[in-house]
Amino acid sequence: MAIYHFRLKKGKKSISHLEYIMREGKYHRDDFLTSESFNIPKEFKDVKDFWESAILYERANANIYREYEISLPKELNFETNKKILDSFLKKQFGKNYVYNYAIHSPHSSEGGEQPHAHIMFCERILDGIPRTKEKFFKRYNAKNPENGGAKKNRVMQQKEFLIGVRKEWENHLNKFLDAYGIEKVSCETLKKQRDEALIEGDLVKAELLNRKPVADILNSKIKKNELDEEEKEEIKYRKNEKKLKKKIDEKIKLDNLKDKYKKEKEKKKEKTFKEILDEKEKLESEIFKLYKKLDPKRLTENAYGILSKGEISKLKNEKRSLFKKIKNTKDKLEKQKLKNKIKNIDKQIETIKSLCDEETVLNKELELRKKYMKALKYLNEKLIITNNIFLEKLKQIDENDYESLKYYQAYLQRKDLREEKENLQKDLKRNKAKIKKDVAIKFYKSAFNTKKINFDLRKKIKICDSILKKIERDQKINEKNIQYGEFTLDDYRYSTLEGYLDSLDKE
Repeated sequence: MAIYHFRLKKGKKSISHLEYIMREGKYHRDDFLTSESFNIPKEFKDVKDFWESAILYERANANIYREYEISLPKELNFETNKKILDSFLKKQFGKNYVYNYAIHSPHSSEGGEQPHAHIMFCERILDGIPRTKEKFFKRYNAKNPENGGAKKNRVMQQKEFLIGVRKEWENHLNKFLDAYGIEKVSCETLKKQRDEALIEGDLVKAELLNRKPVADILNSKIKKNELDEEEKEEIKYRKNEKKLKKKIDEKIKLDNLKDKYKKEKEKKKEKTFKEILDEKEKLESEIFKLYKKLDPKRLTENAYGILSKGEISKLKNEKRSLFKKIKNTKDKLEKQKLKNKIKNIDKQIETIKSLCDEETVLNKELELRKKYMKALKYLNEKLIITNNIFLEKLKQIDENDYESLKYYQAYLQRKDLREEKENLQKDLKRNKAKIKKDVAIKFYKSAFNTKKINFDLRKKIKICDSILKKIERDQKINEKNIQYGEFTLDDYRYSTLEGYLDSLDKE
C-alpha cells in the first residue's frame, strides 16, 4: 500500500542542502537515484551557481530556498515514479520558477524501500527580463521591473497554499495509483479518513485507521535506532495491521474466486475438451494483447492517436504502404521520392503531437491504462477459473481419444512458438536500443554487427509466423475432415523453429 507524505520546508543554507540532496562530499550515500534542474536563467552557470548567488545577494534574514519533501510509491518502478514527479512539478512550476530535485531510495529493515524526492525551489517569478546575478535577487521594482529583482510569489508563504498543494499532490498521485490498480492515498488526517471509511461501510479499513499517526520524528528515530519500548510496540502494531489487511483482502479474493469457479463449472459441464481449450487459448491471447497495449510507448502513441481523432493513425497507415512500395521498387529516384514522402508524414505527425497539451496526453494515457488494467484483472481471474476447469477435463481424457490429444499437442506447439516469437522480439527491441547507443558514441562497427544479428532475428520471427499459420491451417483442414467422417492429421514436422531450420539444412 502506497503512503502519503508531503512536507514543505524552508532554509538559508542552500549549498549545504544541495550537497545533501545530491549526496555529495560528506553526505555521500548509496540511496541516490537521480537529479534534475530546471529553468536556470542563462546568467547562471548551473543550479549550484544559482544557489550560491542567492546566498550572496539575497537580503541577510531571507529564506534562500523552499523545499517539498515527497514520498513516492514503492510499488512502482523508478521510471514511473520519475514520470509522476516530473508531470506534477511541471504543473506546479512550469517555466515560471527555478527548481531542482533529487530522488533517493533508502532501504529500511522496518519498511523496505522508501523512495522519496527532495525538491528545492526559488519563490522568485521568472519574467523573461535579463538581469545580472546580483540584480536577480534584489527587491522587486513594481514601476520599473527591469531596474529591480525578480518578484517573489508571497502566496507560497501562506498556509492555505501548502494545504492546496498537498491536495493537488494527492489528486495527482491517485490518478497514477488508480491506473496501476494500487489503493489510493489521502492527505487528510487519520480521523477524517476513518470517518469516510465508516460512511462508505468499509469497516476493515476504518478499523485499520483507528490508530495514532506515527510522527516524522519517529521515522528519524527508526533510522538512528533510537526507539523506546513503546515506540517499538507501535511500529510492530502497524506492521501487523498491514499483514492483517493483506490476509483479509486475499481471503475475500479467494472466496469470490471459489464462488465464480462453481458457477462457471456448472455452466461448462456440457462443453467438450476442445471447446474449453479454445476458450483457454483465446483468453491467453487476449491477455497477451493487453500486456502489449500496456507498454508505455504504445500507451503514449495510442493516447496521441485518440486525441488526434484518428489523424495520426491514417498517416501511419500511409507510411506503411509507402514502406511496402519502397521494398518493391528498384528505381533509385522513385525510392528517394517515397522516402521524402515518409519524411513529410513524420513532420505532419510531429506537428499534430505538438498541438496536444502534455497533461491532456498524460491523462489519456492513465485513462487507457486504467481501462486495460481493469480488463486484465477480469481476464486473469477468468483464466484461473478456466485453467482449473480445463485441468479437470484433461484428467478425464481417454488415452485413445486421439482427436483431443492431438488438438492439445497442437495447442502446446502454438504456445511454445508464440513464446519463442515474443523472446525474439524482446531481443530485437534490446538490440535496436544498443544500435542507437553505439551510433551516438560512434561505435559504428558494433552497431553494424548488431544490425546483422537483427536481420537474422527478423528472419526467425517470420518463420515463427509462417509455422503458426501452417498449424492453424492444418487444424482447420482436420476439423473439416472430422466433420465429414474422415480423420487425417499432419505430423507437424515443422511445429518448432528448430525443426524448420533443420529441414532447410537437409534440403
